[in-house]
Amino acid sequence: MIDPGMSLAKRQSLIDHLDGRFTNGDIERALGGFALMLITFYDSDKNRRTAEAPDMPAGEDMLTAISARLRTTLRDSDFLAQFDARTVAVVIPQISDRATAERIAQKLNAAFTHPAEALTAGAASTFSLKIAFSLFPSDGLTRELLIANAQEMMSSIC
Repeated sequence: MIDPGMSLAKRQSLIDHLDGRFTNGDIERALGGFALMLITFYDSDKNRRTAEAPDMPAGEDMLTAISARLRTTLRDSDFLAQFDARTVAVVIPQISDRATAERIAQKLNAAFTHPAEALTAGAASTFSLKIAFSLFPSDGLTRELLIANAQEMMSSIC
């Protein structure tokens, strides 16, 4: 399992990781492809992005805390990185179908069904996740297209 104490990789690490996967596209296809998941966090009580909530820790601290919780659900082979100020990205290898990606998204969401006291400096709050994903190779054969398709899915659910 991924060490929950690890620092969150930055966006450039995500870009490099994806570029490496696309460089080995034939191998990735043979292994079943991979999913790129974008995860944005919302305060369920106030229905707003956590980084926009005045009573929440600042953006990077929040993403680090949330990522630590996600890591308890992810495998060592999954890659987690900051995507932007309010979103993290997860690259999950060997996923080729939407049903599997949706099951994983539900599992990640379940990590946030209980009050998240550790994330709010002692004040209990409940978090909702908005999870969008795209799959290689079916949703994109380039990094840019895979990201754009995941972002398009995110905009349709937010």
